Amino acid sequence: MLRFISISIFFWRIMGTKTPSKKVLAIIAAAGLGFLTACSINSGKNLPHLGIAKPATLEEIAEAKPEKTQLYMYDNDTLVINFGHNYAQQNATFGRIGTLCEGYGVERNVLPKEASAIGARAVGHDYTSTELALFYNLARGQSLNRSERQLRELVIENGLIADVNGTYEPVQTESCIISFIHNSQWRDILAHELSHAEYFTNDTYREYCNNFWNEVMTPDDRKGFTNFLRWDYYDITNTDLTINETQAYLANTCDMYSSSLFNMPEGRADELRAQFIKDSPVPSFCETLDSKINGEQ
Repeated sequence: MLRFISISIFFWRIMGTKTPSKKVLAIIAAAGLGFLTACSINSGKNLPHLGIAKPATLEEIAEAKPEKTQLYMYDNDTLVINFGHNYAQQNATFGRIGTLCEGYGVERNVLPKEASAIGARAVGHDYTSTELALFYNLARGQSLNRSERQLRELVIENGLIADVNGTYEPVQTESCIISFIHNSQWRDILAHELSHAEYFTNDTYREYCNNFWNEVMTPDDRKGFTNFLRWDYYDITNTDLTINETQAYLANTCDMYSSSLFNMPEGRADELRAQFIKDSPVPSFCETLDSKINGEQ
């Protein structure tokens, strides 16, 4: 999942290496979440019925027009929703799922009553079929908004989860759904979310990411990423989530990536990124999107 990175960079640089206090975090969260919740969760803009996803290449997804919400199936295991300019619709759909699956200090066996900062501020989302099944099992007998209900029908219709004797179960444990909005940073958002999809669905890539985290990155490198993710409301007690987010920043966050973002010595983040991309079994989606957009392929 990708948050408003520009806001995060601003406050993170102000704080320097100091971890923000709970009071500071609460003030920032209240100000940002109050506005974003008003314009998204309570906006009344709902996910439309999108039907069966059509298979699409990365190039076809990248060429999509942002005027309306569109659905694709990428690489046979990744459902992709392009919400166009409709940020409100995206977060009404995924806000509480993001809170449940990734939020810091959130109980994983209780349906969130509302989206927290991590769910309500996202410009992109990514969840496995297992996480979708968890959310909708917890939601049985409880109130869902219209977009959440539409999403449930969508992921059932497209074979990510199924109702088996009254319990939602993943049809394929390594299938997933990602989404993005088509703003000025849409390339970064799409690449970042595709990187998460690769982590979910590609065992070889996931093993590479875990080895890079444990064997290549130093304790200070890991601390830099972990502190940033904690400040951005991720559940850093979940090591798999932390590694997944780290690899997406390393490989596929194009123009929004810098050493200062992670409080590292100048140039260190670039060194890590270059080594990660060079040795990775999967090409950088950022570089691939660049080449396609610029007509080099």
